[in-house]
Amino acid sequence: QYHGWQFGEDGLTRKIPCAKDFAPIDREALRLRKYEVDCSGQLVFVRLSENGPQLSEWLGPLNQKLSNSFGDDWKCFLRLNLEFDANWKVAIENSLEAYHVEAVHPKTFGSAPSESRCEHVLDEQHTAFGTDMPFSEASRLDSIFPNLEGWVMRRLGKTPQRRYWQHHLFPQLLCSFTDAISLIHCVVPTGPNRARSTIFQFGYLPKKGSILQRGLGSLWGRLEGAVTRRILLEDLQMYPKIQSGLESSSHRGCLARSEERLHRFQDYLLRQLAPSSTSLRNQNAE
Repeated sequence: QYHGWQFGEDGLTRKIPCAKDFAPIDREALRLRKYEVDCSGQLVFVRLSENGPQLSEWLGPLNQKLSNSFGDDWKCFLRLNLEFDANWKVAIENSLEAYHVEAVHPKTFGSAPSESRCEHVLDEQHTAFGTDMPFSEASRLDSIFPNLEGWVMRRLGKTPQRRYWQHHLFPQLLCSFTDAISLIHCVVPTGPNRARSTIFQFGYLPKKGSILQRGLGSLWGRLEGAVTRRILLEDLQMYPKIQSGLESSSHRGCLARSEERLHRFQDYLLRQLAPSSTSLRNQNAE
């Protein structure tokens, strides 16, 4: 843009102002870099590395789930790009535990589900959390929503499961699912203590449904989007304070039994950083 160069979809140069000043020119050498692109449902993924796993392999246990839950019968009702002043891992770890719910979301959730109602899946590259709906037994709002959601789903021709699942695909992809919504959340660092959350929430909207069904599905999708926005903004305002605490505290902290997904994530990060740490130590020794 700075010099007005134009490129085609094949990555080759199309227009170069004062092109004769660059003659002879090697157009192939100036070709823009190509990236591998693949889809799962309506989601588009770009592989930045030239070599690496195919999308289905990388998604692993989430491949079929994303394909179904972001498919043609689902519509995007919420798009958010949230910038915040905190390390990217703050947003990830916030999503991996529910211990903060009572303090941060007293009006939306009220409290976290009891341990007996929680299910944790711990894999090498992925963790998941599942619980029956309502999420919080103590919240009137949260008890009303699953009943309404079940009523809406039955009228849209879908049998409600009344189950909530949240997945974390290491290192930075988060997905949440209920009967009516599919949410995907990607956290990208933009600096040491600054990051961006990109969030898309889809609602179930049968493509071949009647006008009445599609109207009901759209109304419910927008309502669920408004609730999710409120919850995310409640978390967002806490991120800078969490970062401040991390920088000033002299304590290492401790994890509850309900926070084992954080331990698995931190263990993954240590394993990924280990080769770099070893290389750095060897350089210092030399």
